[in-house]
Formats: sequence, C-alpha cells, structure tokens
Amino acid sequence: MYKLCLFFFTCILPISAQNIVSWFVSDKNKFDSSFLPEKLNWSIYTHIKSGDPKVLPNGTAICDKTDIVTSRIVELAHKYNTKVQWGLGFNINPAHPNTTLINNYLSSIGKAANDCNIDGIEVDYEWHNNNWGKIGIIIPELSNRYSHFLKNLKIALGKNKIVSADISGWGVYIFGIYPWVNVTMLNNGDFDFVNTMSYYWSKEGSLYRWQKDIELIKKWGMNPKRVNIGVPYFSMNKTHQPSWKTLSKNCPNININNNSCNNVLFIGKKMNEKIGNLIKKNGFGGVFPWAANYDSIENNNSLIEWLYKGLKN
Repeated sequence: MYKLCLFFFTCILPISAQNIVSWFVSDKNKFDSSFLPEKLNWSIYTHIKSGDPKVLPNGTAICDKTDIVTSRIVELAHKYNTKVQWGLGFNINPAHPNTTLINNYLSSIGKAANDCNIDGIEVDYEWHNNNWGKIGIIIPELSNRYSHFLKNLKIALGKNKIVSADISGWGVYIFGIYPWVNVTMLNNGDFDFVNTMSYYWSKEGSLYRWQKDIELIKKWGMNPKRVNIGVPYFSMNKTHQPSWKTLSKNCPNININNNSCNNVLFIGKKMNEKIGNLIKKNGFGGVFPWAANYDSIENNNSLIEWLYKGLKN
C-alpha cells in the first residue's frame, strides 16, 4: 500500500510496511480533552477501529450520525490513508445464530458503512457466550461457522472493504489450543487479517509469551502476513486496569529500560522496540497495540514510537 508516488514510476514506500492496527476507545458523543483524535500519530497507524454502526432490533444496520468522535476520526484518518473500521455493533453467537437478524444486518451493512465513509469492520468476538469458549476451547464446527460469517460480512460490505477479527493468544486461556477462525479461509483471504490479544507483561522485559504466540500461530498454519500481534497499552493492577496514559503521569520521561511505573507493570519503551523487531523478523503482518489513545502523549512517554522503531529496524 503506497502513501505517495512520484513521477516516472518511482514510488515511496509508506512509513511502515507492516500494519499498525489499533482502537480509539471513546464515548461516541463526547471528546476526551486529555487525548483528542488530532493527537494520534497518524503517520504511524494504518488502521483504527472507532465506533459501531447503529443496529436496530431487527438487525438492520445504519450509519450513526450521532457518533461525533468517529466522524472526526474518519476525517483525520483519510488524510493519511489510514483505514477506519467499525466494531460489529451487535452480539453474535455462532453456536446459536439468529439468522433473521444476521440476514438483515448483512443486507444493510454495506450502505451503512458507505454512508459513514467507513472502510471496514473489526469483529471483537471473544466467545464469552459459549460454555466451551469461556475456557478457550473453540471446536472446529464453531470456528468454521464464525469464519463463514466473517466471509459473508466481507462480501456484504463490498469491494475494497476490510474485515478483521480479534483472536486469543497462547497465554490467554489454558485450553486455548485451537484457532478461533478457520485457518484456510483466513489464508485464502475470505477475510483480511486477525489481531492477537497478546496482553502480557514482564518486569524483566522477557518476550517469551510473544514468542509462544508466534510459535502457536505458525503451528496452526496461519499465513503470518495476515496476523498482527497484540501489545497492551494498559496494565493489570490489583483493582483496575490503568491505561499507560494515566499511569505514565507518575513516571515522566521514564527510563527506556523500565517496565514498571509506580510498582505497576507496563510494556516499556525498549520492550516495545524489541517486540516490534521480533514481529518483523518473524514475517508477521504487523502489530496490534491496544489501544491507541491509551498511549501517552506527554512527558516523552509515548510507546507507539518505540514499537514503530522496532518494526522499522
């Protein structure tokens, strides 16, 4: 994907040859003054998920004109050739699909996306409404049903639209040994890519768990170019999950080798760089830092710049 071409067939490659996919988490009706959409490093991100279609009780999807945040995201993103994806907008259950609702959704989602100038949909289905799925066991019958829905969604959206899905990593579920999607369908391009929720932390900066995710994905036979590896820009505390944006205020200009701030683990600057480099060396499609506006834009504490540096070098 080129961002700029010059004369005589000479083209400049985009800033990153890999995907840098993320979310902008927000209340659709209200801007967060601590991190406005304008503050994103738009020259780095290739895909941003923001908002959802409005889905009526019968499944019909329409453009949500009240979502002022996503409207601003679209305006800014398209200036940089960054793609904007919605979430799905309704709860899906492959084990017990509501076929009437799904058919109404698929027949209307293409127009809804075009009306809002949306480039695709990222489906964040984590199998919590399935008994086996709650412990990470996704039998092939269910992953096949889910993958066929993703395929039908891509067809319904229309030409040049993007469909992706978030999937588990190695260490998320103890029994998570089966892929959440049909690998052959992913590799064939029936939907575009998947993002792993590789949300791990290490005070020592160990990349072991990301390496295990990479091994598992290769064992499954997924085309690594269709996989973006996750990196958390939030932390796990005893009582809550602070974003790096919030936590970093306690540690301005933190040392690049530190992975702990105020005794709370986070993915430090140098560790971000090493993860990015690991992903590049293994030929993966890119990274999935979650979430874009959980990063810090103050006190020389941005993490995405270090992740990008690792992908580039």
